[in-house]
Amino acid sequence: MLDGMDQQKFSMPRAKRLNGTAEYGKSWKSNVHVVGAIVWGIAEIYFLLPMDIPKDSSMECTLLSRALDLARDFLKDMSPDFDLPSSLVVAIDNTPREGKNAIFAGWMAYLTSKMFSFCEVQFMQVSHTHNELDQRFSSMASVVKRAESLQSLEDLKSHLEQHMVPSAGRRMHVEIVHNTWNFKQWLALGTESEISGLVSTKKEGANHLWRFCRRDLLTDARPVECEHARWQNHPSDPDDVCVTFKQFMSDRDISQAPQLIMPTHVWQGFKKSELTPMHRNPLGPTTLAEFRKTAKFVGSNPWNLLEAQSFLEKFCDDNENDTVDAPPDLVWVFSQEADLGHRVQQIEPLTFEEVPLPEEAPPRKIRVKAKAKTTVVVKRPAAAVFSRPAAAAVPSLEATAADEVHGPASAKKIKRPAASTEVLAASSAAGLEEGPVAAASFEPPAANAEDIGEDHGSAQPSSPLLDSVEAIKGRPGFLYFGCSKRRKKQTAKIGCKMCRAKGDNRAEGFRRSTQGWVYRIGEDVE
Repeated sequence: MLDGMDQQKFSMPRAKRLNGTAEYGKSWKSNVHVVGAIVWGIAEIYFLLPMDIPKDSSMECTLLSRALDLARDFLKDMSPDFDLPSSLVVAIDNTPREGKNAIFAGWMAYLTSKMFSFCEVQFMQVSHTHNELDQRFSSMASVVKRAESLQSLEDLKSHLEQHMVPSAGRRMHVEIVHNTWNFKQWLALGTESEISGLVSTKKEGANHLWRFCRRDLLTDARPVECEHARWQNHPSDPDDVCVTFKQFMSDRDISQAPQLIMPTHVWQGFKKSELTPMHRNPLGPTTLAEFRKTAKFVGSNPWNLLEAQSFLEKFCDDNENDTVDAPPDLVWVFSQEADLGHRVQQIEPLTFEEVPLPEEAPPRKIRVKAKAKTTVVVKRPAAAVFSRPAAAAVPSLEATAADEVHGPASAKKIKRPAASTEVLAASSAAGLEEGPVAAASFEPPAANAEDIGEDHGSAQPSSPLLDSVEAIKGRPGFLYFGCSKRRKKQTAKIGCKMCRAKGDNRAEGFRRSTQGWVYRIGEDVE
């Protein structure tokens, strides 16, 4: 069982003699993220992490793997003949940021490929996820509250080891984790897949039980589905990792056909040497300045908490310099001994008595597909947005860009950037509107009669030079650009939907220039 505690309950540094002082009440404290892991019948483990370590799926995978290492060491301490069992069941909450996502599902599939005959992830329903770790965290908070002084993570670790008593005869272990492994990048590059449907939406429910096993141990008679385009050409292998889902843990039947989540050639291609440490989350100059101010305060007379001052200053320096600390060494999951799954016989699946449940909509279908490639967005040069219409013999920029990115039959829309007045004026003066770029540009929006010639005293259509910001501002009766929603700024604005309509109809003094800018003149000026 894995769960995390609210960071604000553990703020560092803390001392009873500081409570009640105005300076300490206003000072900023560094939070500590505590993650608990209960290995049933063996140990309860608490990991202490600094607040700038990312709290995501990489952290969840790292701490689960470290808990397996520690559980195996504790079993070996009891007897050299003891070892981890052939199956793994993990109970976590419904947080998509940490465990209920494709990265954690991919790591469970990798554990199934070598270490276990099957792995199961259990989620309780939303609003029903209180577990034994919540009670243990409550006891921990009481122990921390009674401490006279906690100036650093080492102080917190020592205090918990001395004053907190484990429950149910389990062994207790407290460990400081300075960094985690980047499983998110490691698994994404190795599988090149994306999994949809793991989290519920407003219309559809989620599956609360995931079970991973190899193809040869799959007891369901339905064929395994494979929607990953690059995996369909590979022949089936008994060691392929598949996954089945149930909407609720008490359900008797699975909610959909088994899915292929990690073929043999994929999990065999992972290398530990390619697993890199995570980088810190930058805290920003304001937060770092406040933490340094707190460090200076607690280290001054009469408090003299020099260890707390050193802890905060080092924490700020490490975050500012992005110091990458070493994550815990994951020995067992990457060792040759971690091959229990291939040495066990087929096991009987867990069965439950059928419990009548209220009729609800079926859960979302979960699919494992190839990751979509990133689409290249081609932007039009700003100087060619409002040039002359395209010539018939020259292909448009939209068609050319779409052919390069999506093929000739594509009709993808190209993003149209805003054009600055200075660039438009320069392009007109240099004669760019006669060139091939101008020939492949948009046709200017329709202009009102007054914008074409009446306002500027010319019978020729207005150019970007004549239709500049200065020209519009200099006309008689000019009030402002845009409308009241634009707060009457003196900068060119396209305008909202309502003022654009008024500009097209020349209502209430609104006008639209040939470049589409909405501006307003006095109603008494015609």
